[in-house]
Amino acid sequence: MYTCVTHYCLSPSAEALEIISEAADHSNDRIKELENSNTILSIQRSLQDFEGTLLAPGRLFVRKGQLQKFSRKTTTPRMFFLFSDMLLHTEPAGTDEYKFKNEMPIFMMKVEEPVVSLVPHSFNVESTTRSLILVASSEPEKKEWMMALRKGIGEERKKRASLRRELSVGSKNHT
Repeated sequence: MYTCVTHYCLSPSAEALEIISEAADHSNDRIKELENSNTILSIQRSLQDFEGTLLAPGRLFVRKGQLQKFSRKTTTPRMFFLFSDMLLHTEPAGTDEYKFKNEMPIFMMKVEEPVVSLVPHSFNVESTTRSLILVASSEPEKKEWMMALRKGIGEERKKRASLRRELSVGSKNHT
């Protein structure tokens, strides 16, 4: 048995299905938001010497990973947490504990291949607060980090440009 396209129940059934689909989408979005908040809070609890709060409106956790920080011909292990608006630079301080080193906003960040690579799998990260030479464990990992950072930089710049346009339009409407 099947429902004919012209059947009188089809329209209400389609409407009910649409409402249920929207409710399911909304629930899934809320679950993702809660999972993101829990991840961020877990990272916050694992940090030593961090005075601020990681939870912020619109902030999303993107990825974490250990990279080596290169300086003065030596490398030191560092743990990085990438969020939608910043890169958190930490130092491992035990099992699932990290000492806060620096918070780097990604809005004005540059991520580049080094002109002269002193170490395999290295890349440069420059922000308004710091410049780092980071070293991944492999070329694919390096590419993943560079791609994630560049994507985040682009999205953050678009978001800020859109906000500036909205504020500009809003201020014109109030004059």
